[in-house]
Formats: sequence, C-alpha cells, structure tokens
Amino acid sequence: GSKTEQLRALMSGYQDIVDTGVSLKNRYKSLFRKSGLPARGDGIYADESLLKNLPRPDQRFVGHGLYRLIESTEAEREKYCAAIKTLGRKFKEIKLLVD
Repeated sequence: GSKTEQLRALMSGYQDIVDTGVSLKNRYKSLFRKSGLPARGDGIYADESLLKNLPRPDQRFVGHGLYRLIESTEAEREKYCAAIKTLGRKFKEIKLLVD
C-alpha cells in the first residue's frame, strides 16, 4: 500500500495499544483502591513490589498478571512509536509533531 495507508495502519494499531494499556492500568489500580491502599500517580506501575501489600492471594495473583501485561503493552507501544517516527519522516505533518 501507499505510505499514507501504512501510516494510517500504524496509527490505528498504536491507538489500539494505548487503549488497551489504559484499560489494564485502570484495572490494576482498582485492585489497590478496592483494598483501601493508596493508588495515586504513575509510580504504582513502576514498582511491582507494591503488590505484596494487597491483602488477598487472589488479588496478588491477578495483580502480577496485570503488571506483566502492562509491561508488555508498554514495550509494544514503544515499538509503534519507533515505527511511526521512521515512517513519519516522509510526512511534513509528522515531522512537525516529533521534531
């Protein structure tokens, strides 16, 4: 396909990854809120050891799974960013956004 079609496909995939990441983070943070634990800011996603504070084993199990999914989704998002930036160099509009 054309460069425009390729960029459109990348942007659509990127939006899907971002939406999935937001959903996972909301579910992850809700585990802490349901237990009455503080869950403010993005620091909660950077420290897996916080899961030990969850009172029940089932919550910790679910939390570890969500944590791994968040990590892999973020890694995939970064790949999309790199691909978009590479392809975007051919588009004046994208160059203005990323430079």
